Amino acid sequence: MNDIRYGLRLLARSRLFTAAVACTIALGIAAATTIFSVVNAVLLRPLPFRDPGRLMQIAEKNDRLHLPAFSTSALNYLSWKSQTRTFEQLGAIGFQSYTLSGTGDPETYAGGQLSASLLPVLGIGPILGRAFTADDERPGAAHVAVISESLWRRRFAADPGIAGRAATINGTACTIVGVVPRALTLLVNGDIWTPLVIDPPKEIRLNHVLLVVGRLKPRSPCARRRRRWTRSRRGWARNTPKSAIGASR
Repeated sequence: MNDIRYGLRLLARSRLFTAAVACTIALGIAAATTIFSVVNAVLLRPLPFRDPGRLMQIAEKNDRLHLPAFSTSALNYLSWKSQTRTFEQLGAIGFQSYTLSGTGDPETYAGGQLSASLLPVLGIGPILGRAFTADDERPGAAHVAVISESLWRRRFAADPGIAGRAATINGTACTIVGVVPRALTLLVNGDIWTPLVIDPPKEIRLNHVLLVVGRLKPRSPCARRRRRWTRSRRGWARNTPKSAIGASR
């Protein structure tokens, strides 16, 4: 007890030193907590996707610019989707910000476009309403959107009747058809998502704007799938005009 009292008196006399020690301890605790949270979410706790070991991000690379991985163009995504034998299914994500109005004060949120196949690829579904369908992806289809679970709770007070609610997104009348689960944020952050509408005649193959995710086919070693996918991409590149491929390899 005497040692404790002596130590407290020393700390009281050296207030600057005491403040520095307290800050160091606080920073150490905060850093340890942050590291544990990341390790727990990424390594210890199973990912909230169906059979996550079969999920793979697919990217292009550019040897000329020394870029080992970068985003994919819409036309390349369509080519891969139609020709792949390695993946059971491919899904894609575009990125955009949206201004939401008509449901309170206008506010801008991050988000983008989701292919109708993305949630099935991940093995997750909406917690309310429905996900996008192939019909939603057709040029000229009715304007619909899904929102994040976080936005649903923050802005709409977890309204169970949110599906079918009218809203205005970027000045266009739209219908909110569903709420996507928080699990999607492990792949990409965003609060508002619209269908990925691709009109091939209007697309440019060098416009690399999509993140592509694939679900590998079961009952086959991953290394074999990777080699088969590499050969498939090389074959596609040989059969595609260089002017359309550009510097991508």
